[in-house]
Amino acid sequence: MNLVIDVGNTLVKLAVFDSGILKHKKTCVKTDFLATLGEFFENFPSIDNSIVSSVAHFSEQQISKLEKLCNVLLLDHTTTVPFINKYGTPKTLGIDRIALASAAVHLYINKNVLVIDAGTCITYDFINSFPLAISSMPVSYDGSSLLKCTVSMSYIRYVVRNLYRQNAYPPSNPFQQSEFNAGGFLGNLGGSLVDSVVDRVTGSDLIGDVAGGLVNRAIRDAF
Repeated sequence: MNLVIDVGNTLVKLAVFDSGILKHKKTCVKTDFLATLGEFFENFPSIDNSIVSSVAHFSEQQISKLEKLCNVLLLDHTTTVPFINKYGTPKTLGIDRIALASAAVHLYINKNVLVIDAGTCITYDFINSFPLAISSMPVSYDGSSLLKCTVSMSYIRYVVRNLYRQNAYPPSNPFQQSEFNAGGFLGNLGGSLVDSVVDRVTGSDLIGDVAGGLVNRAIRDAF
């Protein structure tokens, strides 16, 4: 079992998960944290690990008590997470924002995700997923089979953040858009491949151009 602890400015939220399933949760004030922690381990003695996300002061006494009960991971900007932090000053990206971005990557694999957290400040976390590099591109064709093209790509995910106060005007562009156009990239790639192969097979530039153009358009429309 895993214990997740979110330490805020005034409240502490605790939740127990077993194989990814939420079993119990509770919110308490900071002064009641140690007592609440004791209740959790009394009711769930199988807790082996815990992770702590704190945007406020978390005393050495509280951490020491927790470390005596289970393995403890303190979430910060050095923690290994499933995305690349492209925020201008990575060390100042809020711990709660890192936790939200990690959850978004886990819940929405290989998808563009916008996480909006409405607190004292409204924060926007945009996690983008796109092909980083083509690692292989084998093409084969023979008279008895269809054109075969396998493209293998590696992916990265990154997060950029913007925020504004609730009493301020919302930004016209609340999060940075990636300049990468997946549909255009894959369309051009697929179209060029088909154009080249059909040219070689048929010996006709015209047929290759038409086939490549059709494939390009079909891929772009799919995105």
